[in-house]
Amino acid sequence: MPNDDLGARLQERYDRYVVIKYLLGQGQYPDKLAPQTAASQTSPKLETVVGTLLDCYNQLQPGTWRTSAELMNEIRTNPHREIRRKMMSQVYYTANFAMYTVEEVDGKDEAILYFGGRTANPIFGNMEEAALQLSNKGTGYNDYIPSKAEIQAVVDSVRTGATGKFAMSDLELNDDQTGYLSDTASYSFHSSYFPNSLLPRKKLAELIFGEGADFQNNIDMFPNLEIREFRIYVLKPWFVKEYAKKGSAIARTCLLMPEDEMLHFYAISPTELNVGMRGIRA
Repeated sequence: MPNDDLGARLQERYDRYVVIKYLLGQGQYPDKLAPQTAASQTSPKLETVVGTLLDCYNQLQPGTWRTSAELMNEIRTNPHREIRRKMMSQVYYTANFAMYTVEEVDGKDEAILYFGGRTANPIFGNMEEAALQLSNKGTGYNDYIPSKAEIQAVVDSVRTGATGKFAMSDLELNDDQTGYLSDTASYSFHSSYFPNSLLPRKKLAELIFGEGADFQNNIDMFPNLEIREFRIYVLKPWFVKEYAKKGSAIARTCLLMPEDEMLHFYAISPTELNVGMRGIRA
């Protein structure tokens, strides 16, 4: 996908976030907007490392990388309020993936989103090549192109419940009105209330913020951490149809980012930002 400056734009947004935190008296002003320091540990084993996606991946034990839902649960269950606040102020790569493809549904081409965690993750299963492609250095795009075997593994993981599958038309997405990410659509929510017509939205939100009772409990936690709204970003369906041809796919890594009383989840992210990832150090 021709989106050469996506990483630069997300880095600019992160830099602005750091300065705002400083102006609010919630952090130190960085000399050159250097990468943030790691958040405090909440357990003897789990910790946050900082770097590009490949840097973080190599610093942590395989299979211990935290998904977004696991991060939310860990923050909520930590008994120390200040540590919860510090963890929620961190920007994280998560061990999630978004794979976009085109499939025929009722005789028409439909943009499809497969969203999952560590299981069958095509990016984490081939990290060096994926990081190269996602960094825009290998292909000239910001996409990882999964192999046929990787695509099939993702499709198979839906049947086990490890991965969610969504027709993107069912998500009732809004175009990003800011012009910040022109390739991107999103949706926001302020509470856990979803009418039946929006159940696909809720299912995706649960995969990101915690499933079942964890979802409600995590949503209830956020006001105490000054999080008022949640926004999920995915690629626009027409972009998916253009660049993920039928029978092929494109994949993106994921980023969790707090900003201005909002919690943003990007299922579109490049890999060159210097942010955190949580797991057990190798």
